[in-house]
Amino acid sequence: MQLRGSVAPVGATLFSLVILAIAVSFTALAPQSAEAAIITVQGTANPFLADPTNIPDAGNDLLDGIAPTVFDLAKLPGENKLNIVSFGAYDTYSGPDPSPPNHAGSNLDGTLSLVSAAALGGISGWNDLPRGSLVGIFLGPTVGLAPAPNTQATTDLQISPLLGQVFFIGDGLTGTGTGATQEFFVPDGATKLLLAVLDAPHWQDNTGSARTVVMSAIPEPSSMALLAAGLAAAALVRRQRPGRR
Repeated sequence: MQLRGSVAPVGATLFSLVILAIAVSFTALAPQSAEAAIITVQGTANPFLADPTNIPDAGNDLLDGIAPTVFDLAKLPGENKLNIVSFGAYDTYSGPDPSPPNHAGSNLDGTLSLVSAAALGGISGWNDLPRGSLVGIFLGPTVGLAPAPNTQATTDLQISPLLGQVFFIGDGLTGTGTGATQEFFVPDGATKLLLAVLDAPHWQDNTGSARTVVMSAIPEPSSMALLAAGLAAAALVRRQRPGRR
């Protein structure tokens, strides 16, 4: 087992070191050939910007925000099944609070507010996904011209997205903070996994972030559930550091 800090390097902060130690200890149960990466996904990450022909535009409610965080699947050569476990929270509404469900709360499974959107460019839309949830998109070297069908949230143990299809990840467990670790099958032709936040419209006013562990799927789902709990504990340690509010 090798652990790699990928898109967002693991810095020498207490929070990062705690996460790194937890990830090493629990992913040690995986086969020796497995690898993992710890990735930070910002609240302004817009899934539609996974298509490079969808140009970021602060004046367009569906194209504001930033591009999704990219994980290069070459770091997991030959792997066709992933565990994706995350901890964090997003706030998808930064103004006065006329509608509390717009706030993401304390987990990445999102809010009671459901969002639907049509496809844009080569990226699919979605039907009734929770606002403020973590989502993923698998892409190949190029983005297809015809988007995949819209998706919905699922608590299934195994999930098989299509190329260019926005799919629900949440915290990566079959329940919110509990249950088995979900397995995400990599579609044929995929070269990268992009991670973003479910909203629409307006991504640029979102706040918060997620720490996400992407790794080869392992047969002990309980160990990854413990990893998710460990990430939560790490975040608690971070909040309780002196001088933090």
